[in-house]
This record gives sequence, structure tokens and C-alpha cells, in this order.
Amino acid sequence: MDLNSPPAMGLGVPAVLVGRRIVLVPQSPQLPDAWIDFYFALKSDPVAMHHLAAGGVPLMASRQAAIADLEDRAAVNAAGEAGNYLILAPTASDMPAVVTWASIASDSAAWTPVGVVGQPRWIASPDTAVFHDAVTPRAEMGLMVSPHFQGRGIAHEALFLAISATFDHAKFNGTEPVVSMWFRTTKCNTAMRGWCERILGVAGERWVEGAARVGLTGEWVQYAMTRADWESAVKDRLQDKVTAAVLKHSHIL
Repeated sequence: MDLNSPPAMGLGVPAVLVGRRIVLVPQSPQLPDAWIDFYFALKSDPVAMHHLAAGGVPLMASRQAAIADLEDRAAVNAAGEAGNYLILAPTASDMPAVVTWASIASDSAAWTPVGVVGQPRWIASPDTAVFHDAVTPRAEMGLMVSPHFQGRGIAHEALFLAISATFDHAKFNGTEPVVSMWFRTTKCNTAMRGWCERILGVAGERWVEGAARVGLTGEWVQYAMTRADWESAVKDRLQDKVTAAVLKHSHIL
């Protein structure tokens, strides 16, 4: 990894997002081998991929496919079309007092990957494959946490960091802020659906035509959140969940 500069994030979001127990860094094929191995293991794990596989998302076939996928994600990150992050936790029990890209890159063994989060692709509306329309830039948010590290509130913290960065910093074409966001999951993923309903405070709706257009199958559900929703209630609600998770699981590993 380049010690001097992290992979580019064209949306204007910070390349390194530092939480209370985790750090988010850009997905890239230049990541350390051990982190790429984790990425491949996560995307090829039938347990981790169970819910996505039910919606037609294939398991990753090889490590080379993982590298190609990371190349694609780094490209759309740099182009300002997405914001894909790898979730890292300190291998030692405590978070360092100061975390920078240089400190992470110079000692990658001090960090253990535990999942992925961010905007895999940006699209204009829930049922089109267009990135942007004349009305408003909108973002999709996704998350995967390794089964080995679930149940410790990582999802709460990672999503808080990623959503905050999107609403606070992301700009389409360098000028237009994001005004809404949505989350998609398969109907059988009761954990993610429950998270959306409790944290976002909204009911899901079936996502059928859009899913079919991008080659997905099965039953998909989507949940929407506006910037006003985030600022008026969801941000505080999610922050409370992060605080509770940190108190209960101060150390992730």
C-alpha cells in the first residue's frame, strides 16, 4: 500500500473513517494480501452470502475474481460513483490514540478485516439503473459483516460512519449533496430487515422490477431514508445503538 496517500474517493468522502472500535478504509486491489484473502473468503462463504445468494448473487469463484472485483470497486470509488469501504478492527485490544492512513498502511498486521460497508453503486431511483437524474442524487448503502464477528454491534458502528460520511461530505459532480438513501436486502434476511425497521423507522417495500433488470432473482425488499429522516431521528437512534454496543463489547476481537 502507498504510505503517502490512500486510494482515491471521488465523491469527496474521507478515505479513512475512524470510529470508536473500527476504521473504514477504501476497497482496493492494492490492499495487503491477508485483507484480500479475507475479502475473497467473505464473498465465497455460503454462510456469509446466504441471504444474497437467495436473491441471485453468486458466490465469488476465485481469489482472482476477488481482485478483479476490488479493481472495479476502486475504479468507481475514484470516479465518484460509489464509496466502498473495508471494515478493520485493531488486532490488539485497544484502538490507537491516533489513526491515519500512514499508520494503517505501515503496519497492516495491526488491523484485522471484519466486513465491508458503503455504497456499492449509486443509482437515481429505486427502480432505475441510472446513476443520477435531474431531481436528486441518491445513494444505496450496503453492509456485510463476517459471521465470525457478528453480534458485537459492528453493523451499527460501520453504518453510522458510512451514512454520516455520505450525508456530510458526498457530492455528485462535486456540488450536489445526497438527499436520500436506501437499503436493499432479500426477504429472508430478517436480521437486516429488522435493523431497517427499528433504526430507520419505516416499513419496507417490494423491489421487483429493478432487481430483475440487474439480473437478481428471489424476493427483495428496500427501505428508504431521507436526509431529513437522518437528521431528525435516525442519526441519534443509531448513535445510541453504537454507544450501547461499545459498552457491551469494548473490544471486537
